[in-house]
Amino acid sequence: MYGVVTTTGFPFGDDWIPNVIDGMYSCMEDFNPKFPLSNIFIDKKTGTFRIELALAGYAKDDLTVTANGKGITVEGKAKTFEKDDNIETIKHNIKSSDFSQFIPVEPEYDLSNTTVSYENGILTIEVPIAEDKKPKVIKIA
Repeated sequence: MYGVVTTTGFPFGDDWIPNVIDGMYSCMEDFNPKFPLSNIFIDKKTGTFRIELALAGYAKDDLTVTANGKGITVEGKAKTFEKDDNIETIKHNIKSSDFSQFIPVEPEYDLSNTTVSYENGILTIEVPIAEDKKPKVIKIA
C-alpha cells in the first residue's frame, strides 16, 4: 500500500505515514505564507529601526504607509488585469492581492520622522530613535 512499509499495530494505525505525507501535499495548494516577506534591522551606530518589505509587482502608487502612535501600517492594492482571449495561461503562480500589515514600533522611536523609499520592488521604512532616548555624553565638571 503506497509503497511504504509500516509496522502493524502502530498506535496511529498501519497507514499513518502515507496519510501524513498525503496531508502535507494536499494542503500545499492552499498554503499562503505571511505576505509581504520582510527584513527588520536596527543600525547599531544610529539606532535607526529599518524595515524592508519585498513588494515586486506593486507600483509606488499602489502602496500606502501610515504611522500612528503604536507602529506602522503598510497597505497595498493589487492591480487588476483584464482577461485577454488571445492569451492562454499555461501556469499562474505569481499571485497579487490586496494586503495590510501592521508593524509594531517600540515607543523610543520617533514615528513623526519616519522616511519611506521604494526601489526595485523593495519598500524601505526607516524610523529614527527619538532624540531624548539617544545616549548622551555628560561632560565632567
